Amino acid sequence: MEQNLDVDEIWRALKPWGRYQIRQMSIMLVANLPSSINLLAVVFIGYRPQFQCAEISPTNHNSLINSTYDVTYDECSVTMSYNQSNSSQTITSCPNGYEYNAHDDISFVTEWGLVCGESIKVDISQSLMIVGQGLGGLLFTGLSDKFGRKTVHISSHILLFVLCLVTAFIPSYIGFAVLRLFTGMAVEVN
Repeated sequence: MEQNLDVDEIWRALKPWGRYQIRQMSIMLVANLPSSINLLAVVFIGYRPQFQCAEISPTNHNSLINSTYDVTYDECSVTMSYNQSNSSQTITSCPNGYEYNAHDDISFVTEWGLVCGESIKVDISQSLMIVGQGLGGLLFTGLSDKFGRKTVHISSHILLFVLCLVTAFIPSYIGFAVLRLFTGMAVEVN
């Protein structure tokens, strides 16, 4: 009683790319848009403009008043060369922070000074997002089996909206990184 199924004939009968299929595909694309935006957002919110050490105030030079000195500003350090009786050179990390060639609030890199030794934190935040996706896949798969896919899918969209809203106003890097982990969990369900 075996019959040969002709998949092409079934496909022609269903009329591929009719109004129903286009509507379903549009709904799926719109539903996946928040996930895509959150995964690629680090390109914009983690933007690193050109920078250098901020200038040292003259009060920091009080010990050098009777000497000739030269201050050189680099990206991650300040070099002070001075000549009293002996020639000497002092290299310090940026004591007054950094000056950016952009507004201070253009990205979380400039907001929290994630440059030089702190630049790894940008990559850590994106890695936490990916770890969150793995955890979300483990957690929400069971929940969607228990409560239904539609319920979990809509709940994850609401959770993603709330997490993104809170992330926009978080004042510290640690809070931001933790929220990126949870955002990754919510993104995985979408």
